[in-house]
This record gives sequence, C-alpha cells and structure tokens, in this order.
Amino acid sequence: MVRNKYTIKIPMKVHSRNAIDKMHWSRKRKLRQDYQVYIRQQMSHFRIKKAIPEECFKIQITVCRVRMIKDHDNLVGGCKQLIDALSHEGFIWDDSSEYIGIPIISQHHLKGEEAKEGDFVLIARSSDELPTLSEVLEDQGRKKSWLAEQMACENSTITRWVQTNEIPAIKRKRIEEVLGVKIKENIS
Repeated sequence: MVRNKYTIKIPMKVHSRNAIDKMHWSRKRKLRQDYQVYIRQQMSHFRIKKAIPEECFKIQITVCRVRMIKDHDNLVGGCKQLIDALSHEGFIWDDSSEYIGIPIISQHHLKGEEAKEGDFVLIARSSDELPTLSEVLEDQGRKKSWLAEQMACENSTITRWVQTNEIPAIKRKRIEEVLGVKIKENIS
C-alpha cells in the first residue's frame, strides 16, 4: 500500500553523540524505550499503521532545541537511539539505508516563546507517491460515513470521490485538513 507523509512530535531532547557515549548501556536502553513510548502514542493517535516488511520511506528528523548541538556529527550520532526506536515501533521497517536511504537530520534553534515549550523532535516519514482518498481512509481505519459527517455532505458524494478520486480542489483541501495527510489528485 502507498503511504503518505506522516509527521510525529516527540517531546524529548536528542542528546549529543558525546553525551550518549558517556551513558551506561542501561541508560541508553531506557532512552530508546522512552522514545518508543512517545512514538507508539503518536502512531496510535494519528492512526499511523506500522511499516509493512521491506517498505521503503524517506525520513526527515528535525531536532528542536534551546541549546544547539554545535557539531553536526554529534547531532547525527545522537539520533541513533531515536532511529532504533522508530524501527522497534514499526514507524519504519528497518533502519538500514536500504529501507530509509540517508535520513535528513537537521536542527532548529528554539528562541523566545518557542523555547518555553522545551526541546522536542519532529520526525517525518514519507513515500514517493501520494495515496488516494480510498487508501487514506483504509489506512486510518476511517469510514466514508465519518468523512461525510466531517465534510457536512452526503455519503453518496464521498462514495463517488472514493471511487473516482475526482474531488473539487476546495473540497480536497478540506479533506486533507480533516485527515491530516495529502491525497493524490486525479490525473485524467
């Protein structure tokens, strides 16, 4: 099944590689397990299905911190426990480059009002192709009647959109807001 782009937010700090290297193995495991709890919660909340065997994704990790990690290698090395947790929870099939390529890992400096929220991490998973409306509803376990209620329209309208994927642009935008994902446009 084609999967769209999903972004999850983990309200935890990514430590530098230097800091992680100084941790006892049990503390590293606990860090990974803590990441896993948040990943599992976010996947459940957004109804993100686990990656199927050998499914490939692009991964983008944005580390948002009040105190920046100055060395990019330290930043990348510090994401190891996080990437392991993504694999353990099924957000990605495997953490090898065969399945996720080279993850894009960047940093955002939190200042002012942003800094009050504290450190967090944004993780985006995407495939090359956008899903159809039918695939998104199936993937999220949603019914057409639920979407009809959210869109304040008839079930027959949603059924037609699901069957043909011919959705007016303004309605497509609203559907994407409601479902939290981009959907494939009909190309005739």
